[in-house]
Amino acid sequence: MSNEIGINQIISLVNLFEKEYGHNESVRLGKPVDALLNPIPWYTYPAIEYLKQFDFSDKNIFEYGSGNSSLFWSSLAKSVTSVEKDASWFEVISQSMSSNLNISLKEQKSEYVNFIENGNILYDLIVIDGAYRYECAKVAVKHLSNDGFIIVDNSERYPKLCSDIRKNNLIQVDFFGFGPINYYTWTTSLFFQSNCRLKPLNKLPHFGIGSLCEEFQEED
Repeated sequence: MSNEIGINQIISLVNLFEKEYGHNESVRLGKPVDALLNPIPWYTYPAIEYLKQFDFSDKNIFEYGSGNSSLFWSSLAKSVTSVEKDASWFEVISQSMSSNLNISLKEQKSEYVNFIENGNILYDLIVIDGAYRYECAKVAVKHLSNDGFIIVDNSERYPKLCSDIRKNNLIQVDFFGFGPINYYTWTTSLFFQSNCRLKPLNKLPHFGIGSLCEEFQEED
């Protein structure tokens, strides 16, 4: 039996990536969506699949930078607060605001970085995926709940930033791989408080996109 990869295997891989993950639709639309055109974050697919396993219905989320991730999180979380510095993009994304999603435009650096301090809230999840990441991270860790976590996308480009976050006794977990729109890989990193306990939606791990959905019984 030959172990060479044939045309059928190549077609299956392309179909899995482009169709089942919805990558072709994200390229066509120029924004991160899944195969059903639902908005998803512009994170790596492994990070998205991991996050989708958990119940965020009682979580308050803060985002530096807004987009389809804001829509994704607002469909899952109790509340989402996003701050945006690009006025033209704000005009587009603000049209999709819902009752639990608030997006604010702050074009000045200090207002953008420090917007998280409004209301003196501790957030369960803070996403750093916009401008002024080093400055934002310094402020963000002060407003993270003691059982929360931080997401940094494109983290491979910011090794010092990741090091600075870890110095606050957060545990870094990296998700490498492909994601929406792009044809190259990158890294989405999650930084957990030591007592972060996310509530699973179902059994862990779940079957991912493209998995063989076979479950084996444990042997005695």
